[in-house]
Amino acid sequence: MNVGFVGLGIMGKPMSINVQKAGYQVYAFDFNIDRADDLVALGGVACASGKEVAEKSDVVITMLPNSPHVEAALFNENGIAEGLSAGKCVIDMSSIAPLASRDFAERLAKLGVDFLDAPVSGGEPKAIDGTIAVMVGGKEEVFAKYEDLLKTMASTVTLVGEVGAGNITKLANQMIVAINIAAISEAYSLAKKAGVDPSRVYVSGYSMGGSCTNRAVYGDASVFAAAVNMSGTPYTHTEGQDEQFKTLDIPMMLTTCTYDTYTHFDAENGIIAEDFQMNINDYLTYNEMDTVTFDFETYPMSGFKGDVYRETMVNDEYPLYSWFFLNDEGAPMVGLSIIEFIPHGLYQEYANIAWD
Repeated sequence: MNVGFVGLGIMGKPMSINVQKAGYQVYAFDFNIDRADDLVALGGVACASGKEVAEKSDVVITMLPNSPHVEAALFNENGIAEGLSAGKCVIDMSSIAPLASRDFAERLAKLGVDFLDAPVSGGEPKAIDGTIAVMVGGKEEVFAKYEDLLKTMASTVTLVGEVGAGNITKLANQMIVAINIAAISEAYSLAKKAGVDPSRVYVSGYSMGGSCTNRAVYGDASVFAAAVNMSGTPYTHTEGQDEQFKTLDIPMMLTTCTYDTYTHFDAENGIIAEDFQMNINDYLTYNEMDTVTFDFETYPMSGFKGDVYRETMVNDEYPLYSWFFLNDEGAPMVGLSIIEFIPHGLYQEYANIAWD
């Protein structure tokens, strides 16, 4: 079976390599052609367009940042759809809006092409070692045809329903993550304000327990800051998901409390909004730290210097700027992150601010 792969980013590249290693012939395309070098070294083939990938493949896998990127890869000029023919299949492993998945499936069905939405969980390390979890939406017979292919990239592959169910399952997972991070932040604040060392609460195995808390308290500073700052919970609020909630007519009380915080960015003036400036100082005050006077002329993006500044890249493409305030012990208590592009369909408000 010839397998196409469009999108060789932080997840797509190792996933495509695992497919090639499993004995499939992989044809791949990415706008950054250098990302295909490792795949080509293993016998994979780099293509010039999504159309070429589709022409040479029996099934095409997409692993892209967000719904608009998937749509463009599928239906733009020289896109995947132009190279597809009846009997082929598209498996979208991106995390996108469920309603978008259903729309793409309907459009491809007119060409006689099957579609599965199959978002993943596990991150880059599990993508590299082939142990991600895959949540699949689509027809049972189509899933059965490509289950073995998906298992070359994953330790767990589960059919959860019809098209769109994969991304609904991923969305449900992110709701659980977001709400629990918010709970951790409240538990941390409760312990601190009551005069209890939160690290000892964690060690005791009670309210601060769990692997997520382990990362938050002792690991990555950005995760820790997000746990302390409840408005940094990684839940996506998109118009598409709002529409999904309205269609289901289900009250999302906890989820709404988690993501519906503030309008974070003043796009007209290119600065964080006044209400979020107040939010930052509220968190500093709550943690008994000095508040800041915002100066956007000196510090154009954040309005302040902070104690620690980091500049990293998301998916090797999108700049991510982060500032942290440290307490007397040097622990990051309040953080602000600004990303210059929305990199993930289920993380549009990741780390407090996003703009395009």
